[in-house]
Amino acid sequence: MAALIGLAIAAFFRLVSSWFYETITKLIMDIIAIVNNTLLNTFDIPVISDLLNLGIHLGEILFASTLVILLIDIAEEASSMKSDQFKSIEWPTIFFNLLKAIIFIELAPRAGMLSMQISTQLIHELDPQGYLNLINVGSPTFGLFGLIISLIAVGGFAVVTIMRFGAMLIQSFTAFLYVPDIVRGHTISMGDWIRQTVSITVTFLLQHILFFQGLVCNYQGDFIPACMLWLTMLYTAKYLGKFGMSSGISGALSSASYAVQGVTKTISQSQASSQASSQASRKS
Repeated sequence: MAALIGLAIAAFFRLVSSWFYETITKLIMDIIAIVNNTLLNTFDIPVISDLLNLGIHLGEILFASTLVILLIDIAEEASSMKSDQFKSIEWPTIFFNLLKAIIFIELAPRAGMLSMQISTQLIHELDPQGYLNLINVGSPTFGLFGLIISLIAVGGFAVVTIMRFGAMLIQSFTAFLYVPDIVRGHTISMGDWIRQTVSITVTFLLQHILFFQGLVCNYQGDFIPACMLWLTMLYTAKYLGKFGMSSGISGALSSASYAVQGVTKTISQSQASSQASSQASRKS
């Protein structure tokens, strides 16, 4: 009789633990799906779409303002040239710089948005559900502690994923700040923007891969490798920053501040040109 009671109790606990395992596993997968699916449609939200469109319009305004300043500078330079020296102005270079600026204004915000959407679609191929279903809940290497650690890790994963989308939003919106430098031929600014965008996207992909690998390792009872992968996930942006690929919020803000300096420099040059023109008119 006692043996039967013991077997019944053991069967009951196996049933409860199996239900608990399946429930927590489903919760983890639901959190992952909610985060990815919600962020996938983030750029379609009207208020965020309007913000990106505002960035495009600001880029167009800066383009027009910088073009006027550039033409004034060319006119001032041409006025001091002889007729045979006027041909030395590199008109093809100026034209291609203007063309690159127009393309950048229209495509840069959309490119940032598209890179995250494509990355999220690729992430859907990394489905750890098949691995998790193979784990035996009764295994002595995986139990309640492993489930709790997995829940904590998925919370950290959600935070870093949201931060990465926030960094890309800043990156896409502030693209207009790079326009004055591109118009004036400093195309390295466009390269910096592309490099920063690639860094954010690569960080996003690496953090997903490291999280999924850690999740599978933890469910298989490999606790130490799982912790290593999850800690690496949290510091991916910092590690990439050491190799010149700053991909965090601070990286996007620092790039934006550098671009602001370019805009400020353009405004200062405009004021200096207007003052020089006024002084020249007074002397005449």
